[in-house]
Amino acid sequence: MEQLVQQYFDAWNANSIEQLRPLLHDAVTLTDWEISESGLEAVISANQKIFDAVPGIHVTVHDMATSTNQVMAQITVHVNEQEQLSVIDVLTISNDKITSTVSYTHLRAHETRHDLVCRLLLE
Repeated sequence: MEQLVQQYFDAWNANSIEQLRPLLHDAVTLTDWEISESGLEAVISANQKIFDAVPGIHVTVHDMATSTNQVMAQITVHVNEQEQLSVIDVLTISNDKITSTVSYTHLRAHETRHDLVCRLLLE
């Protein structure tokens, strides 16, 4: 599973939809602090929009941990020379395909119950 996730990050760092597509399940979902998409074409389109809006965006993988069907990756997203985001990605795998990616920013990963309730009410 970690090898598949590393291929995902390598494709992401290459900003390559062509490399991402074969790694993703047809019913893949993508959720982060700004995006919620379902289905291969919607997730591919969302990634293409990111790559178009932020040329050169890339990640550094610091650590990975696995469970039965998930890989949790601690990463830094390098938006540009000045902006970096600390992120935890949780990728779910089924039949050698990524079926779900959920990304948590540093703030979301450490928010209190009150913060969570407020965020969910605002969303």
